[in-house]
Amino acid sequence: LVYCRSGRRSKEAAQKLFVFGYTRVYEFGGIIDWTGEIVTDTEITFVNESEKTDIWILPETNENKKTSLWGKATLAGAEQGKEYGLTVSKPESVGTYIFRAIDEDKIYYEANGITLESGCTLRLKKEGPFTFSIEVTGSDGQIIGTYSVFAAAL
Repeated sequence: LVYCRSGRRSKEAAQKLFVFGYTRVYEFGGIIDWTGEIVTDTEITFVNESEKTDIWILPETNENKKTSLWGKATLAGAEQGKEYGLTVSKPESVGTYIFRAIDEDKIYYEANGITLESGCTLRLKKEGPFTFSIEVTGSDGQIIGTYSVFAAAL
C-alpha cells in the first residue's frame, strides 16, 4: 500500500516497486484526497499508582462502550509506581477515550470520556480503598482533567 501527501511521490514509488518485481502494489495517491476516516496515534505516558495492572485505553465508541471483549491490552503487567510510554490510536471522528483495567487482586477499573493529547501523562491514582481517579496532565505539567474511576471486585 503506497500513499503520500499529494500522490506524486506515491506514484513514483509504486512504479519503482513494480520495477523491483513486486506484483501486489496498491497506489492510493494523496492522503489529501482521502475520503475515509483517518486514525491518528497519540503518544502518552502512563503512571500506575495502583497494584500491578493490565490496562486498555480504547477510543470511546458505542461498540467499545457496550462490549466486554477489549482485545489485546494496551499495557500488560503495569508495575506499581512505574512510568510507561504508550501509543494509543483514535479514529478522527472519536473525541475521547475509555480507560479499563484489571489488577492482580481482580479489581476492575473503568473511566469514560477521557481527553488525551500527545505528550500528556495519564496517572491512575489510588485515593483510598476502592476509590481511584485518573489525572491527565499536559506536556507542560498542567492538569487537563481529573476523572472518577469506577472500581469493583470481580
